[in-house]
Amino acid sequence: MNDQSAKSDSGKLELTLVPPELIEAVAVVRMYGNAKYPEGGKDNWKKVEKERYRNALYRHLLAYLREAYGSDYESNLPHLYHAACNIAFLLALEISDGTIPDAQTALAKMNRPDALQPRKGIYS
Repeated sequence: MNDQSAKSDSGKLELTLVPPELIEAVAVVRMYGNAKYPEGGKDNWKKVEKERYRNALYRHLLAYLREAYGSDYESNLPHLYHAACNIAFLLALEISDGTIPDAQTALAKMNRPDALQPRKGIYS
């Protein structure tokens, strides 16, 4: 029998909740980008201004909304893959510069859902 009290996971991120397809999609775009832009090494994306990633995200998102199963003309990868990668870059850059909190801080501050309370806000 396993003794589950031997390890406490309270307050830790449940990373297995993230669909592996998201991680794989971002990895594929990163591999394409590293082959296309080898100068600067694998972290060359950190040198790009956030506004360029916002514009790229917007272009890929619009392309995806116009044609859900379409692909980028240059990479031949789905627009949704590129959108996910741009979001990943923006998250990393904005967490790193303190614009938004890191995941552990956000988790600690997160409002816990309560099924008895009515939802509020325009996105509810």
